Amino acid sequence: MTRFGIAAVSAATVALLASLGGHARAETQVIQQVLDRVAVFNRGTALEMKFDAADERPPDFANFNLVESAGLGSCQLNGSRGLYCLDGRDVRRWQDPADGGPGQVEFSCANSALQLDAKRGDPCSAIAVAQNGDVWISGRRGSAYQLIKLVRKDADGACSEGSTLSPTNGVPARYCFRPYASGRPLLYKLVVVEGEEAERFDAGTGAPAGGVLGLDVRNAVTYFSTSPNATPVDLVAGKTAWGLGTKEALLDLALLQVANGESTGDQTDNFLLAMSSTGRVLARQTDQFAPATTIEAFNVPDERDAPTAPMPEQCDASAQRYGIAASAKSGRVYVTDRNYCQVMALQPAGPPFMGLVNVPDDSSSLGADLTLATAYDNPDPDAPVTVSGTYPPDGATVAPGIVINLIECVGSCTLIANEMNEPAASLFAVELNSPESRMVLYQVRNIPDCRYVPNDPDCVGKGAVFTPPGKPAIAAEQYLDVARLLPPDITSQFPATDTPPPGLPPLLISPQYRGQSSTTKNYRFGAIFAIPEPGVVFKNVFELEFDIQKLADSQLGCVLGYRPETPLGDLLRWDVATWVSERYIAPGGPYGLAPQYESASGTMAPNKYRYVDTIINTGCRNPLKSKGTGFSMIAYDLEIAYNPIPGGDDQDDIFARLVAKLFQDLKLAQTELACPSGVDTATSDPLSDSVCSSLGSTLLNAEDKLAKCIGATRQPKTSAVDQNCQSFETQFSAYRSQLAAIGPASATRDPANRIGGLKARSETLWHVYVERFLPSVPQGGFSQPTP
Repeated sequence: MTRFGIAAVSAATVALLASLGGHARAETQVIQQVLDRVAVFNRGTALEMKFDAADERPPDFANFNLVESAGLGSCQLNGSRGLYCLDGRDVRRWQDPADGGPGQVEFSCANSALQLDAKRGDPCSAIAVAQNGDVWISGRRGSAYQLIKLVRKDADGACSEGSTLSPTNGVPARYCFRPYASGRPLLYKLVVVEGEEAERFDAGTGAPAGGVLGLDVRNAVTYFSTSPNATPVDLVAGKTAWGLGTKEALLDLALLQVANGESTGDQTDNFLLAMSSTGRVLARQTDQFAPATTIEAFNVPDERDAPTAPMPEQCDASAQRYGIAASAKSGRVYVTDRNYCQVMALQPAGPPFMGLVNVPDDSSSLGADLTLATAYDNPDPDAPVTVSGTYPPDGATVAPGIVINLIECVGSCTLIANEMNEPAASLFAVELNSPESRMVLYQVRNIPDCRYVPNDPDCVGKGAVFTPPGKPAIAAEQYLDVARLLPPDITSQFPATDTPPPGLPPLLISPQYRGQSSTTKNYRFGAIFAIPEPGVVFKNVFELEFDIQKLADSQLGCVLGYRPETPLGDLLRWDVATWVSERYIAPGGPYGLAPQYESASGTMAPNKYRYVDTIINTGCRNPLKSKGTGFSMIAYDLEIAYNPIPGGDDQDDIFARLVAKLFQDLKLAQTELACPSGVDTATSDPLSDSVCSSLGSTLLNAEDKLAKCIGATRQPKTSAVDQNCQSFETQFSAYRSQLAAIGPASATRDPANRIGGLKARSETLWHVYVERFLPSVPQGGFSQPTP
């Protein structure tokens, strides 16, 4: 599976990351995206490293088989935009490096508009890529270097920031540029500090700061602010400050943020990690009032002499080169050793920070370190070898999220593994209606349900709770906009937030569902968020399984076959998962499916509240089984929102209400989304008029029978319930059979997989009806009327 090496986060690492931030926060109280991937590169290609995919080793890597023209350098992974590398004068990008080949030239450093030394073979010395795809370059102009930011043009081709590039050698002018600093010494490493890292980074002033870090020929690390006309600040400068030997120089740079063990105040320590030419990792703290001392955090040559399995062997005789990269997600540091074809995974010792130590390889029974090789020769000459060769690495790069190739999920595949490399989320029976097949997957832990914990620090000021017009401002009536709570790893992959596609619109969790209320969860839940590559279209229905125990450390469970008149408390002990798309509208929102709504001022406003979740549970298997028809955000670790009113409605008919809602949502999904043409695109038309007419007739009969079934739950005679509900079951079974006989439409006619959506919704409705509603009906009927 194309996953760039999943960093399955250990419990110790999660605890470390969870303590980061400006407030004293418990482990379960920090929103955190926890997946990342690692690649290494040399002048000829880049390699996917399988750090936590032990079942896929050996070999420890997969060669992307990139094609370069002048030699690759300064490669950088980006969350959903792939791999960027300097290739001579050009900045080249591979949307998915697993496709190999030459990729695409984004722009040339020889572009005349940049006014760099275009006659040189290397007018740029370094690049860095921000989460949103902005590219920073260090460009040569005479004897000095410029720090320049390049930004993609607006959709209309204009430059909202800076000036436009000119077309060069057939490469269209996709970017605008803006100089940020000039007259600098030669910069050969750039690191962007942004998002959650920027919220915790202290450049020595005591205040959070975003910007760019640069390592230059003076062995100096400089902080460049993105504020207009800000003066660059040298954080650490010179051989003496770094404690370098006579012939020792710095080669590479990373930023590591670690917990300092404090229970109050600033809990984060910021360390610059510099890789020296002798293989030493040097660390220097940047925080205000930190001691101006450098420590040796790790020594690669010394580690080679330690008892490890297997012993490293020299693979390359060229000039030695060491590289370093750090992950803000897993807390790991990755060090490359060119001459020995090794990539070491390290982690902080402490708190407080006392250096770096090897990450143990949990998959090894020999107590080995998690150090991977970039050379492999299959000893079995008859075995099919898909990856082999020797690739001395020049450096490493880390990006949030993992890449899933959906073609490999036609049977089954693991989406997320736990720290023991056991499946925690799995995918089955995927069918695609497109040649495109990959998506970037993120996992977010500890999202607060701000409807129930409005004073949580992660909720204050976010505006994540939406109260429908005319409803009381109570949690039982409100929607949660999860988009406002997602970390920058995800939100920066969209051109704008709180806007319709291609932006990231409000992603609403309905009042019927909430984060679990147990003392261990405290209304916190998790989610996986997938961004498919452009053009991916699903067809039919796939299956998902979530092991909530492995994903979230505890579970409510899932039991089937409850007998009639089961206590409501037993039925509510049920892990719930819901799905919401950021690309396609769905029923259930506060203003319905209308494209506009009347605002409080009386004017008509675009209805951006049409991206609403639906429950996807269809069964129990270890313990949660569900049906899916597309990928965007799937929230897990939820429960049914049970909110009885003291002295009033005891909500004992909560599952009757849920069944009624799910039926109405199904009806709207059919009549308003799957049957009309032009809903999802100008050419979309999922179901023919004749099919819609037939389905509509059956569904109308089922609706009548369901109303009588639920109405009968007010009567003391169970025979009335049995008679009316059996009639519904007959009619709805006929509807499900009709749906099952409908094949998928083309990708053009059904880009949102509306046909699959009807099938999945009907399966979930049936599951909730049989396994939750029927057992919930008490002797003598419910105490309150179901609306």
